[in-house]
Amino acid sequence: MKPVRLTIAGLQSFREEQVIDFTRLSEMGVFGIFGPTGSGKSTILDAITLALYGTVIRAERDTQGIINQAENTLTVSFEFELGTPACRKTYRAERRYRRRNDLSVTNTYSRLIEIAPDGTETVLADKDREVKAAVTAVLGLTADDFLRAVVLPQGRFAEFLRLSGAERREMLQRLFGLEKYGRQLAEKLSARSAQVDGEYSEVVSEQRGLGDASAQAVKTAEQAVDAARQAEQAAGRRLQQAQAAYDEAAGIRDLCQQLAEKTKQLEVHRLQAQEIASAEAAIAQAEAAARLMPVLEEADAAAKREMDAAQAAGQAVRKAAELAQKVEDYKQAWHQAEIRRQKESERLIARKTQLETLLVVEKEAERLAQEVSDQSRKHNDCLARHKILMADLANTEKESKALAEKEQRLNSDITAATVSAAHRALVADAAAQAAAVATAVSALNQAEADLKLREKELTDATCAAQTASQAVKKFTATLAALEDAEKEAAATSLPDISQLAEQEVKLVALKGQAERLAGLEEEQERCKNAITTLDQEAAELLARQKTAEASLRAAENEVRDAEKALTELALRDKRAMAARLAGELAPGAPCPVCGSVDHPCPATMPDETKAEADRQVLAAALEAAQEALAAARRTYEQVAGKLIEVRTKRDHTAERRQTLIDDIAAIRTLLPKWASSKTGLDLKQAIDTELARLTKQRAERQAWDKARQLAQQEIQTTNKRLADARAEYTAAQQRLVSADQEYKTALQRRDECQTNLNAAEAVLRKTLAGLGESVSDLRNQGIKRVQAIQQEIAAKDKAAEKARQELGLVKNRLQAYQQKLEELRQQESKLQIEITSIKSLLDEKKRQLTVRRQELTQSTGGRSVSELLADIDRQLAELEQLVQDAQRKYEKADQDHRLAEDEVARLTTLAKAARESKERAHSNLTAQLAREGFASAQAARAAFMPPADLAARKEKVARYHDQVRLLNAEIDALQKRLGGKTLSDDQWEKVATELEEAKQVRDMAIRQQAEADRVLKDLVAKHERWQELEKRREDLEKQRGLLATLRDLFRGNRFVEFIAQEQMEMVAAAASERLKHLTRGRYALEINSEGGFIIRDDMNGGWRRPVSSLSGGETFQTSLALALALSTQIQLRGKYPLEFFFLDEGFGSLDQVALDTVMASLERLHGEKLTVGIISHISELKQRMPRRLIVEPPEPAGRGSRVRMEMA
Repeated sequence: MKPVRLTIAGLQSFREEQVIDFTRLSEMGVFGIFGPTGSGKSTILDAITLALYGTVIRAERDTQGIINQAENTLTVSFEFELGTPACRKTYRAERRYRRRNDLSVTNTYSRLIEIAPDGTETVLADKDREVKAAVTAVLGLTADDFLRAVVLPQGRFAEFLRLSGAERREMLQRLFGLEKYGRQLAEKLSARSAQVDGEYSEVVSEQRGLGDASAQAVKTAEQAVDAARQAEQAAGRRLQQAQAAYDEAAGIRDLCQQLAEKTKQLEVHRLQAQEIASAEAAIAQAEAAARLMPVLEEADAAAKREMDAAQAAGQAVRKAAELAQKVEDYKQAWHQAEIRRQKESERLIARKTQLETLLVVEKEAERLAQEVSDQSRKHNDCLARHKILMADLANTEKESKALAEKEQRLNSDITAATVSAAHRALVADAAAQAAAVATAVSALNQAEADLKLREKELTDATCAAQTASQAVKKFTATLAALEDAEKEAAATSLPDISQLAEQEVKLVALKGQAERLAGLEEEQERCKNAITTLDQEAAELLARQKTAEASLRAAENEVRDAEKALTELALRDKRAMAARLAGELAPGAPCPVCGSVDHPCPATMPDETKAEADRQVLAAALEAAQEALAAARRTYEQVAGKLIEVRTKRDHTAERRQTLIDDIAAIRTLLPKWASSKTGLDLKQAIDTELARLTKQRAERQAWDKARQLAQQEIQTTNKRLADARAEYTAAQQRLVSADQEYKTALQRRDECQTNLNAAEAVLRKTLAGLGESVSDLRNQGIKRVQAIQQEIAAKDKAAEKARQELGLVKNRLQAYQQKLEELRQQESKLQIEITSIKSLLDEKKRQLTVRRQELTQSTGGRSVSELLADIDRQLAELEQLVQDAQRKYEKADQDHRLAEDEVARLTTLAKAARESKERAHSNLTAQLAREGFASAQAARAAFMPPADLAARKEKVARYHDQVRLLNAEIDALQKRLGGKTLSDDQWEKVATELEEAKQVRDMAIRQQAEADRVLKDLVAKHERWQELEKRREDLEKQRGLLATLRDLFRGNRFVEFIAQEQMEMVAAAASERLKHLTRGRYALEINSEGGFIIRDDMNGGWRRPVSSLSGGETFQTSLALALALSTQIQLRGKYPLEFFFLDEGFGSLDQVALDTVMASLERLHGEKLTVGIISHISELKQRMPRRLIVEPPEPAGRGSRVRMEMA
């Protein structure tokens, strides 16, 4: 931590805002803060603690009475840096208070701000308590820690030296950030223990859940896998044989079914013969009609051409007549336009000549109008300038008059403010005498304050002597009581702690066996219950298997019955086909089956309607029966597989139970006789009860040992305190004698100051009488009156000087205004002449313009000549355009009429040719219809087929004949492939049944093999996992033991206290080295068994004595050595160096040699990157400081304390 800037306003003796730049002040490592007593030096330290923690150590209730009596508000701001050279942060703590009454204050503003390197400010806290908490978190120090180790105010310097061991260790924990080795480390240890315990429980539970995963179980599962594999191979061979027989029978059955199907298809196909014959006749008619279609189309086209030509010729004749009438109308319009143009052109040309003459007059009028406008603008400008000039002239005359009056008034003021020299001299004497009175009053006040202080010190010394005497008596009585109590405690007898620990170790080992026994018994009971449940489940599954088997057999019978009925229906279909063939036989015609021409007993036709209905019913029944068979087979297989799984699981559980029974028996053989008959749970409860009893006895013995130890320590402490009290009593007696002498000296000094004040007041009263002033209270009103007279004279002098300066300015301005007034009058005369000249010229131009405009108005009626000329040109152009348009329309209509007459002649010729072509096409059509055999054109069109339809009809006929030939060929081929072989339904059913049974056996063998493989795989995995878990359990059990040992070691704050004690010994060692240097090798600092400091006097044979026996100077040297050692090792928040501390007392108790030694040590601290601030009023110390902050005392009823920096 490094201070940067401190700002104070309104705190105690400080009124105006004062800023202290610590950056410059601490450049040389050591700096001093100097000033007379009461100037406000210690208030600087109060400002730092107030800004950081909101407290002033010297004030009642931290803040009472801290605001300056002449102010109502107080403001402090402390800016500091924190961190290492590589990473530093800047903070600013700000607080503001206002007065609530004479003593109490109220905080109105608090804020802790972090300042980034770029100047950006971030508010970390903005309330009084929050700022204090935030500062404590940033620094890692409480307010008390800060005042003991960083800022050491008056009366607190040696406090750390005299702290008790426990208080000092707590402070060191905060200073060196040892909390992480206490509560934080304990929390980590607890968390780790909970994690290991949880992992251990999970491992044990998982081991229990794995069941029997022994090597023998794995071997048995491997044998089951080999047996299942051999059964699967035998079932596979049987399935191959059944599949071959089935494939051969299926081939014969398929060929028979194909032969019946092809025969049926042939009979159905021949039913289309009559339809094919009709189609062939229609195809012949369509082909003849197709040959006539070009002739028909030509006749239709000729008729249409003849009709279109006649219509076009009629339309051309009508159009030619309409165009002839339009030619006559356009010719008349052209003639009328020509006549109108001749009449209007003569009048318009005469008017145009007249207007061209007036155009010259119009241009002259425009020129005169422009000149009139220019002259009017000039005239208006001159009038405006004249008006402004007259206003400026009036203002200048007014200002000149006012300045002349002000000149007279200032001369009168100067005369009235002049003070005589005699009066000035008399007032100067009075001021000097008032200053002497003020000095005498201040000296008297100081002497009275010093007298009160000495009186208080005398009283304190008297009380201290009495208190020390009482302490000696108290500690003597306490020591006697403690020694008596120790004798009584030594007579008490308790069990030895080592015997209790040995018993506890044996019980802990037995408890582990009990926990294992309880776990095995619990798992054995679970296995027993599981076997009962599995037996019940196997019985239920066996019953379900028998039911499923019966359902399977019934479904198979239904399928066979349906297939048999369908076979009989197929035989009926064959007989029906034979009957249809017999119905087509004719006497003498060969039979299509056997070729015989003799038909003695043809087959009769059965009822086909009933056969088709039976076929549909039987097909649906067969499909339903097959689905029921598949469902029954799936149910049977599921129940059988589940039964095998349950029986396997039951066998494994029984084996695991037997293993557990054996383990339980083995454990019981290891138990003592009194525990062998108990269950694991009861044994564990009994052990827990006994362990609790042993723990209680051990705690009682430990408490007894600790009480004995504390009693011994208390006796030692009391002996030490008794020695300290006796030394303190001797020192108190010495201080009492010294305080009495100092009180008498202060009383004499107060009387001298009173005499001096009376003399100074008499002189001042006489001088004031000479000034005509009569004041009863010279100490207050007299001094104030002299100051008021001085202020009056100063005010008059200031007023006279101000009036003289203003008079000079007024004279200069008055002269300038008079000169300006003369210039303005000359300008006004010239401007008036210019206005008159411009007015005359303007009137002449207006008269000429009026004459020209009247002449134009009479000829044009007020319109522009140019506009009238343009209007005439436009009218002439319009007349010419009308004539040209009429001529173009006539010529266009005449041309269109001639073209129309040509078109009439052409279309009349075309109509005649079309009529002749129509007659020729009709004659040709009549001849072609007769040749193809059609009665009329409509009959030919009706027989015609589109090419696509005709091709489709031909393709259909061809397909019919091709299909007949194909079916005959396929029937011959199937008969050859059969070679006379047949297959009955019984034979087919037998082959299919054998195949199905072989498949079922093979599927069952595959499932059994898969189940055996799965069981083996699971056992292998469980066996490997069990081995991993066992290794992990052993490791976790070892960790639990180590963590239990650590928890015992870290119970309470023993480890933190150990580290704090080690840290304190390091600090004491460093402080001892500094103390040896400061005392020229005489004293060294050590730590006693209670954690307190003791002094070793090496010049007296290493005699050790308490620090309370040191003199004032020796105490200061010891405390300084300890503070320096502590400051070099303090790490704020456990990681930042301290970098500075303040010292506000002690140097007055040193002789010159000791002072030189201390200063030399402090000056060397700059090399250790530590800055030290010293507050003192010793002049010898001031001369040795390279940087000095001078605090000027406040003035009575005037300004507050002020600070300024001096450099050596």
